[in-house]
Amino acid sequence: MEMEKVFEKPDLLLKTEHSLCPGCGEPVALRTILELLQELGLRDRTICVAGIGCYTAFPMIMDVDVLQALHGRAPSVATGAKRMRPDALLFTLQGDGDMVNEGLQEVIHTAARGESLTCVLLNNGVFGETGGHMTATTAIGQRTKNTLDGRDAAYHGHPIRIADRLLQLGESFLVAASPDDGHARLRELGRAAEPDAAKE
Repeated sequence: MEMEKVFEKPDLLLKTEHSLCPGCGEPVALRTILELLQELGLRDRTICVAGIGCYTAFPMIMDVDVLQALHGRAPSVATGAKRMRPDALLFTLQGDGDMVNEGLQEVIHTAARGESLTCVLLNNGVFGETGGHMTATTAIGQRTKNTLDGRDAAYHGHPIRIADRLLQLGESFLVAASPDDGHARLRELGRAAEPDAAKE
């Protein structure tokens, strides 16, 4: 019986080794992004703007142009790059600590302006690179290095549901993906209402 090959390393992934924790879903997310870019033939016009976090190792293993941004500032850097290169496909690669804790205003204003770029949030609910403590997206009850009994809303506050916030800001299109089964499963969260429809 001949075995069918289901997956193979995309050409845009320069190597498969990484330094992230065992079981981390971020390498699977990166691979899925690179598979999509390769399938659509978009490599030559793609620019990734990487924030600060565990995934800062990714620029060395992916064959696309990459700009490194200061903590939380990837959406603003991507906005500048898009305005200089309107033909380019711009995406940011950010964790929850980077996007929601450090750069919440950046992604909110980028969405409110309706910038033509994609912001990818790799949300594991912790600051992974600095030890695994709580972020603004840590779920209620989620245990972290500084919430050993789980996040308590009365004590720690509620998590910021960033997708819900961004969906209220105009032309946003949001999708959630889970790499937990080895291949991302996408779920459309929705589109923001058209301005006229929102008035009715």
